[in-house]
Amino acid sequence: MATPNREELYRMALNAAKNKQIKPAKVMLQQLLSQDEKHIRAMMLMSKISNKKDRRMWLNKILEVDPDYDDALDQLEKMEY
Repeated sequence: MATPNREELYRMALNAAKNKQIKPAKVMLQQLLSQDEKHIRAMMLMSKISNKKDRRMWLNKILEVDPDYDDALDQLEKMEY
């Protein structure tokens, strides 16, 4: 079987996360991020399935790549409350 490309890997991780398969989703996202450390959608999904401390780290990583990424800014703001 061929290795999935980044988009396929992202879709597989998203599907796993939607099905509450958090560990497999994280493994796939880590694999994707090891290939493309600036993959914002992967980091955003990782933030959504992580604990609060890790969520903040992932959101900050997104903002390092794109300081104007509204979704990450909004999520960090919500965490402040």
